[in-house]
Amino acid sequence: PAGWLRTGTVLNPDFIARHGERAMFVSAVQSGEASPGLAGAFKAPVELAKAVYGNFAAIGDIFTNSNSWQEFLRSGGAQSSIFGIEDYLGKQNIWDLNKESGNFISQSWNYMKSPLEAMAHVSDNMARLAEFKRAGAVGGDLNARIEAGFRAREVTLDYMRAGAQVKALSSFVPFMNIGIQGIDRMVRGWKEDKIGFTARAAAALTVPTLLNWAANRNDSRYQDAPNWEKDLYWIIPTNKWEPAANIQDAMARPNDLRRQAADGTWEVNNGTTLRISKPFELGLLFASVPERLLNRFADHDPRAAGELLSTLLHGAIPNVLPTALTPLLEQGTNRNFFTGRPVVSSHVEGMLPEYQYNEYTSTVAKQLGKIIGYVPGLRDIGPKDAKLASPQVIDNYIHDWSGTLGQYALQIVEKTEQGLGIVDKHNPPSSTLADIPVIKAFIARH
Repeated sequence: PAGWLRTGTVLNPDFIARHGERAMFVSAVQSGEASPGLAGAFKAPVELAKAVYGNFAAIGDIFTNSNSWQEFLRSGGAQSSIFGIEDYLGKQNIWDLNKESGNFISQSWNYMKSPLEAMAHVSDNMARLAEFKRAGAVGGDLNARIEAGFRAREVTLDYMRAGAQVKALSSFVPFMNIGIQGIDRMVRGWKEDKIGFTARAAAALTVPTLLNWAANRNDSRYQDAPNWEKDLYWIIPTNKWEPAANIQDAMARPNDLRRQAADGTWEVNNGTTLRISKPFELGLLFASVPERLLNRFADHDPRAAGELLSTLLHGAIPNVLPTALTPLLEQGTNRNFFTGRPVVSSHVEGMLPEYQYNEYTSTVAKQLGKIIGYVPGLRDIGPKDAKLASPQVIDNYIHDWSGTLGQYALQIVEKTEQGLGIVDKHNPPSSTLADIPVIKAFIARH
């Protein structure tokens, strides 16, 4: 299951988009080419602008197979990628990865995952290539390129940096080493340049957090966003005032999302709620912690202190729970460890297990729930409020073991079954931007 989860997560188009977004902020803080000390403090906003520009320029270099990209590969800078990069050496086209060999099934899978792997490599290496170019190593001598390659490995996270024991454990806990290395790299960067590192982190992460909080603290869409989402993203509501469909539509909205015009008609705010990814460890310390403190003291939120401690512990202690056991324990406690929400929704707890689903539950899980419900003994596995026959429990197993890519696979199966008439078409909730792959990485559902 650890391998399935790793593949289902890192090849997920939404993760790929968010991963590149986070890398821009991390590279602005951890760049070895940034001015150190007080000089770096004053130039911190410039460093962020350089990181954004450099990352986008690097995308073009990778897709055009430029000389900068080839020198970067030869320097060893890409060896820190979350994927092995050696297969790209000598390739004339990044899209050609892993298409050549294997039987029909493996070739079909390779053709499907090849563009996803290519995009994942772009997302993972654009910040490193930008750092390599900033070091002035392109066209330089061998020693300069090797030195720049080492700096490029460290500008975000060196995924290959691990001891033998951690590598062995990563076979069971896929992202444990990432958590360890993220904290280690942040601490080492701060020790190397305490003033400059802190100033760049404040400019890139803390200041945007303060401005966003001040602008949106009273917006119900910001207030209603769950804390786990606020810890991972900057929540940015936008405004789009339109005539209400009817009076019931207007009255169903929170007070700040409806208004009455001079002629007595009602308008409602249908603006999209954007979300921008925060880096994990840096974002927790320099963005989420200040945000939680503001909510505690400015809004007098009595829960904020306890939730802040929980957030710090969750971010500081790497996950060591084997992937295979995670959904078992979540079922046993009826609690998703990531979101903190019940696996089985409270409004369906009293129903028979096979009927515990809602409009977002996959048809595959519903069908499996019915099958399990016919098997004596099997259907009763689990606590009374989260039996194995529950479609919501089954969906949780699938997500924990296959990541978001597994969820997309379920959607494809569902559409195919509906097209063939195997299952009836149902009326799902109205589709929004938050349902479109890749786009939904930047949109919050509300």
